Parts: sequence; C-alpha cells; structure tokens
Amino acid sequence: MTFIREAGWPIFPVIALGIASVFFSYGYMKHRSRDALALACSLVVATLIMGVLGTVLGVQRSAEFITQTPERWIFLVGLKESLYNLAVGLLFALADALMFALAFVSPAESRKVPASC
Repeated sequence: MTFIREAGWPIFPVIALGIASVFFSYGYMKHRSRDALALACSLVVATLIMGVLGTVLGVQRSAEFITQTPERWIFLVGLKESLYNLAVGLLFALADALMFALAFVSPAESRKVPASC
C-alpha cells in the first residue's frame, strides 16, 4: 500500500468516490434501479475527475520544487507518484464498466430501466 502514501491526499477522495461508484453499480446490476444507475454514472465521472485532478495537483507540486534541486530527474519520480491517482480512478471505472456490461447483457424481460448512462 505504498502507492497510497506516494499518491498524496487526493487518493483518499478517489478511493471514497470509487468505492461508492462500485457500490451503486452493483446495486444497478442487481436491481435495475434508475436511481442507482444515475448515482453510479455520476460517481464514476466524479471518480475519474478526482483522479485527473489529483494527478494535476501532484504534477504541479513536483514542478514547483524542480528549481530547488540540481537533480532534474526527480520530477519523474513526482510524476510517477501523481499518476497513482489517475490509475486508481481508472481501475474503479473499469470495475464499474464491467458491472454495467453484465447488467446490460442480461435478458431483456428483466430490465425495468433503459440501459443508458
């Protein structure tokens, strides 16, 4: 779990939003609730946006301190650490997409809601 420490504080909202999105995606997959679909789609988007924001904030922080060290390669270490936010957000989005796919390929007569996001 070193990546959580390296990713910095933005990883916590990414994880929280991601867990919530998976929870509601699972709810939609099981119950075909319009509310669960709307919440799941919104939370997937919020997870991805927070992942991108965390990455941008980390890159900005790394760039801010690059002038204070003679080793310019240290920026790449900061970039690697910042990208953990985006990677975790994408992993949650992938899990959600797979659950949506499972829900959408179920028999048509069990659907109560149009399958759209």
